[in-house]
Amino acid sequence: MKKEQTDTCVKVLKVKLKPTKEQAAELTRLSKEYIYHANQLVQQAVSDG
Repeated sequence: MKKEQTDTCVKVLKVKLKPTKEQAAELTRLSKEYIYHANQLVQQAVSDG
């Protein structure tokens, strides 16, 4: 069986966000909420084995 060759091209673009105070507060809130839910999922997975 012949292995297919795939060409992958990765480009990196640096972007600096300049959110307003309100947007920064919302980003912080969303980040904390995301981390909370991710931790809940991990905890559930560990307890379920």
